[in-house]
Amino acid sequence: MSNQHRNEVHLRGLLVRDPEIRYTASGKPVANFTVLTAYEKRTEYHRCTAWEKVAEILGERFKKGSFIALAGRLQTRSYEKSGEKRYVTEVIAWNVSDGEEKPLTPNLERNLHGVQVTDDDIPF
Repeated sequence: MSNQHRNEVHLRGLLVRDPEIRYTASGKPVANFTVLTAYEKRTEYHRCTAWEKVAEILGERFKKGSFIALAGRLQTRSYEKSGEKRYVTEVIAWNVSDGEEKPLTPNLERNLHGVQVTDDDIPF
């Protein structure tokens, strides 16, 4: 497969709540978390999921308010709610870091500086 068609996402932002760590029936850890990114005056919330070792790292090193850099892929899935089929797109993270390796860009730092996020702000 050509790299020009690769499904790859890189995000740098702020965790808006503590990662939620669960375990599958077979004992594999899975983490769900939400990342806030900003570009100019527009903010976006991204649903993210990580599995196994990456999920463990999230649970050990990250909490609400942490800056995070991640790499992953987009995945869209469907589910049914009240008899209606719905779709959600999320980032499946294969790597996370705290941003120490590559400092935040001045634009991102400026855009996220002083951002106060409440649960009411998060759209999901």
